[in-house]
Amino acid sequence: MRLFLFGILVLFSYFLNAQDTIATGKSPRSNAWKERIFFTGNIGMAFGSSSYFIGADPGVGYMITERWHSGVQFAYYLAGNPIYTYRLAGPIVFTRFFIIPNVLFLSGQYEQLRSTIKERSTNNKFHMWHPALLLGGGMASYSGGLMLFFQVMYDVLQHKNSLYYNTRFLVFRFGLAFY
Repeated sequence: MRLFLFGILVLFSYFLNAQDTIATGKSPRSNAWKERIFFTGNIGMAFGSSSYFIGADPGVGYMITERWHSGVQFAYYLAGNPIYTYRLAGPIVFTRFFIIPNVLFLSGQYEQLRSTIKERSTNNKFHMWHPALLLGGGMASYSGGLMLFFQVMYDVLQHKNSLYYNTRFLVFRFGLAFY
């Protein structure tokens, strides 16, 4: 736990000290809609002794104002263990509002993922929807046209099929955005 807290502290100090690199090089005040578009996404992998997880959620966003960015992503995750294989896919709608321009932001995202779960021994398949409304905040650091961000969120919807249902845990996300 101490190592985890130390890692968070190091990330926090990195983002606070990165204020000299917060310019994206593009002005969202421009009338050209092409200059307001950015590309974003996350990639993840995890492997255990008898399980695995591989996923990606690329997306596109739009700078509504200098401080307010929104967009959509498409998530696709594969996971498995000795009993089941899981395939999740679906849209994610996100928004970020920068409290401190280009550094500290509030974030929200709505996920509506559909899973296909297959039992390995019988090949039986069933499907399920997993809605989630994640709210939280994060920190960003810009370097040239690249933004690295870290955010912490919590599922406030707590739908019974949510991937984050009945947890007291926060959802941690790291990602990139290209402006």
